[in-house]
Amino acid sequence: MPVPGASGGSVREIADAARRIERVGLESAWQGDLLLGRYPTLAAGSVLAAAAAVTERIGLGYAVKVPALHPLPWLAQDLATTQYLSGGRVLYGVTPGDGPFERWRGGLRDQAAWHAVGADYADRERATDAFLERFADLVAGKPVPVDPPGTGEFALTFPVPAPPLLIGGDDAAVFERVVRYGDAWFPAVTAPSRIEAGVTRLRELADAAGRPAPGVTVALPVHLGEGTGGADERARASATIAELYGVPADEASDVMVFGPPRVAAELLAHYAEIGVDRVVFSVSNDRWDDQLELIAEAGRLAAGA
Repeated sequence: MPVPGASGGSVREIADAARRIERVGLESAWQGDLLLGRYPTLAAGSVLAAAAAVTERIGLGYAVKVPALHPLPWLAQDLATTQYLSGGRVLYGVTPGDGPFERWRGGLRDQAAWHAVGADYADRERATDAFLERFADLVAGKPVPVDPPGTGEFALTFPVPAPPLLIGGDDAAVFERVVRYGDAWFPAVTAPSRIEAGVTRLRELADAAGRPAPGVTVALPVHLGEGTGGADERARASATIAELYGVPADEASDVMVFGPPRVAAELLAHYAEIGVDRVVFSVSNDRWDDQLELIAEAGRLAAGA
């Protein structure tokens, strides 16, 4: 159940991290895909393809793609290539571009940056829904219309199995979007109380639509180890989380996982009780090797192994 984030770095570091994730028994590896802001990351598709080349079992997750920033043909080619090279192991996270993922360092709320890539921040919701409406046909290789309307169609020459679609966001509209299009809700850096309320809302909407309740994947920063999580350390981390992610100050301490593996195991058990299927643990690049072992231990403790 616990899932670490795949770190950016040299190809050797990416390969080492992916092999370690698989070797210690974790479920999947994830890569962020921040294009805008002060700290753009490595492109998720390229990192995940590198990870796919040295692994056989683990899922490979985008955390997350912002469809409104990219032309449809480019999105389709990137997704299909990663899905093809991984043998169908992609987990595809997407978001309109206005949740905690995108508030990181204030990046995607900078409208000038959106214009720099030819995108309109004010149009992000419509563009996201247009992508989601075409998603199933797109990956199946069927012709789909491109923007602007009436200008033509696009089709993949190498259709692939549709990956699970995880939809991020933290506003009221996200739940209807998840129920209509997605396989799971993908909130990030969100307090357990908000997750529980969101799960309840998802189930209500799914029941009304006559479909099974979507899954829930939660992304959280983590720092495990004996002797971690003291009052001063938690206060500093809470202040950083509030600044970077825009999390309310009174909730910031609830979204960072500190302490020995048993603390993370208790949190995993709590999340499972309220309906969370997967937790994506994000670790700092300079600590990923020891953190993977501790996360795996937490997973075993949560499972009662």
